Amino acid sequence: MSSVFFDFSSLSSTLSNMASVPPGDINTQPGTKIVFNAPYDDKHTYHIKIINAGGRRIGWA
Repeated sequence: MSSVFFDFSSLSSTLSNMASVPPGDINTQPGTKIVFNAPYDDKHTYHIKIINAGGRRIGWA
């Protein structure tokens, strides 16, 4: 029976490389101030527009 091990050293080097690359220009509307306040007892909907003005892709989760 063979064992499969995950190579954490390769993951660590990949993550440190990702963190060292600064993102491009990301603009938001509203552009002055975005505040996420807690507690979230009341449901509110706020529309935020995100504009990727840089040359790299961005991810949203």
